[in-house]
Amino acid sequence: MKILHVLKTSSGGDWAARQVTELTRRGVEVHVIVPSSHGSTMELWKNSGAQMHFANLDFPVRAPWKLWKRLKTARALVAQIQPQIIHSHFVGTTLTLRLALGKKHPIPRFFQVPGPLHMENSFFRRMEIATAGPADFWLASSRY
Repeated sequence: MKILHVLKTSSGGDWAARQVTELTRRGVEVHVIVPSSHGSTMELWKNSGAQMHFANLDFPVRAPWKLWKRLKTARALVAQIQPQIIHSHFVGTTLTLRLALGKKHPIPRFFQVPGPLHMENSFFRRMEIATAGPADFWLASSRY
């Protein structure tokens, strides 16, 4: 099995690095996309056994002119890696992937929801609901 994990940061998300380490330990081929090769969690990622890719796929709320390039980059990386599952850990990366691939893309996409905070923002709530398709799933990782 080949899984693609996508994160918005190279300086956080240590829980995701631990998940990936466990997956690779169990023989899963894991690819990870983070924005930079520098950051406080990069040592964890380097030791995780995953194949690393570097691209910023966070939704550019404050710089919307950057969206088209990020969508193109997301499509290219998914085509290159050819994962069987895409696992996103942040709402921004989830939205970018959904917009890049479209609602009808066949690869299952899992959004590990850390909590409901993004649903309290009307923009993100509408985008989250409007961009989801049949291959989108949510993994709750919060008791809220």
